[in-house]
Amino acid sequence: MFLEHLLIYSCFICISFLIGVLRMSKSRVVYNGKCKDTNLQKSAILEDLKEQNNQITDTLISDNEKDKQELTKLIMNSVPDNGKKIGNTAIIRKLQENFNGRLESSIIESEYWVIRNSLIEQGIIQKARGKGGSVFKLTKTTEKMEENSASYNKESGLYKPFMDTLEKKFTKDQSILEYVLQLTAMQGARQTGGKWTRPDLSMVAISKYTYLPGKYIDVITFEIKHLNNFDITGVYEAAAHTSFANKSYLSIQTSDELEESETATFDRIKVECRRFGIGLIVFNNPAEYDTWEILVDAERHNPDYAATDFFIGSQFDEKKRVNIISMLK
Repeated sequence: MFLEHLLIYSCFICISFLIGVLRMSKSRVVYNGKCKDTNLQKSAILEDLKEQNNQITDTLISDNEKDKQELTKLIMNSVPDNGKKIGNTAIIRKLQENFNGRLESSIIESEYWVIRNSLIEQGIIQKARGKGGSVFKLTKTTEKMEENSASYNKESGLYKPFMDTLEKKFTKDQSILEYVLQLTAMQGARQTGGKWTRPDLSMVAISKYTYLPGKYIDVITFEIKHLNNFDITGVYEAAAHTSFANKSYLSIQTSDELEESETATFDRIKVECRRFGIGLIVFNNPAEYDTWEILVDAERHNPDYAATDFFIGSQFDEKKRVNIISMLK
């Protein structure tokens, strides 16, 4: 942290030493009328300079270590204990405020990355997604979530826990009171209308309003992609669903740390979702709603009634179709 200061002090000491040696080489001490060589004096001065250099170096190293310890403590205090993430930029800003006037902002930022990476290597914190990157503390809860996330090794393994979370959390969060949910991904050879007409999960939501007569249907679809198998094609699949659905979501499982190529793909996916009016959900663990985030809200589309009716009739099983009719009465 103070390498530049240490270098300046070292140069000063070296120059002082050379000047002292040059002076002594020319000097003579007269004692009892005789001229004597000053080797003893030179040795004493050399030892004194070495001692001063060691003292200055020890002081700088000590100050450096104290600052590192204080920075580390402030970083750990800045990261929430409950496993929630905080941005790197936010932490650096806090450090700069605490060290205001004592250290340069550039030095604080440089030291932050060194200390942060060391804490990650020690398994104390982990990296997470977010603008500028973020970190979070490892807790028993976050470790369990990571273990659970790793257990979903293929897309089909995501359907059931994702569906359960839709029912228990998503519907409440989105104020969907009456609905019927159907797994529409695995229907064998059933004719559903061609390519990209079979979402992974589909929901029929029933709504009624105070000043509007009757009840209204919204068909909501979810196209789910595994973290090892997602690309821009998923947007077009979800967009195709709007020919019969009112809202369509592309739902992608992601890890906390994306590779550079994945980040570029993800940025393009967000742009295309907005262009087509497709919702974008990202999640780490399909069974944990706390790991879900709606990055792009789904726009409401108005497909042809006949297309919507055909979709419900061909994709939902008989028992659920009867349930839908009952809800509409």
